[in-house]
Amino acid sequence: MSKKDKIVVLNNPDQLNDILGYVPKWIIRWGNTINLTLITILLLGSWYFEYPDSIESKIVLKNINTLNLTNIKKSRDIYFGTLQIKEALGNKVKPGQEIILKIDDSSFEDLGIIQGTLREIYKTPINGMFEVIIDFSDESIIKLKKHNIYTNQMRGSAEIIIRRIRMFDKIIKLFLLS
Repeated sequence: MSKKDKIVVLNNPDQLNDILGYVPKWIIRWGNTINLTLITILLLGSWYFEYPDSIESKIVLKNINTLNLTNIKKSRDIYFGTLQIKEALGNKVKPGQEIILKIDDSSFEDLGIIQGTLREIYKTPINGMFEVIIDFSDESIIKLKKHNIYTNQMRGSAEIIIRRIRMFDKIIKLFLLS
């Protein structure tokens, strides 16, 4: 038998446990460093990334130009919408907020996102529903006309963006509330 083929036989199980149970310190150091780096990156990313805090609702849209209203300038297409928002959430909706719509009778892949701005909100709820006037961009109205969805009354779902919130703020609130 040559020196390379020499087999070491350990008769004592404690010696075997010492060899197999030993974790090198460099593995522990690098593992801790990688974990700390990942947590730091996630916290820094949550500080910079924002997401919209929103209210989802059903909406019925009517073209104001088809209604007989004399006090509203009808130079461009403006829509009058009825949102089904709970009265408790009604105080969070304000003029100037962005609204994103999906029309029920259309394919989302074809039409895409229809964006508008809340122009006016009638604060008196009727059976728990708030009425709003939505001002759409010219691009959104062109999309509706192009896909022949431009009708007098349209139904869909609306997402009203209340505010943009940092993920970091949301994480902090979760820890403070628990």
